[in-house]
Amino acid sequence: MSNGHSETYSRDDVSELYARNLVEEQAVLYEQMIRDLQDEDEPGQVGLW
Repeated sequence: MSNGHSETYSRDDVSELYARNLVEEQAVLYEQMIRDLQDEDEPGQVGLW
């Protein structure tokens, strides 16, 4: 969007390497979040409150 914020970008505006790095960074963050949610008493289960 030319007059506001957007979560999408034109492919011409973002290099493939930059996009790949963003995805990999998010994957690491989500992996840690999921690991933190795992139930220690029941391996393989996620403990949600």
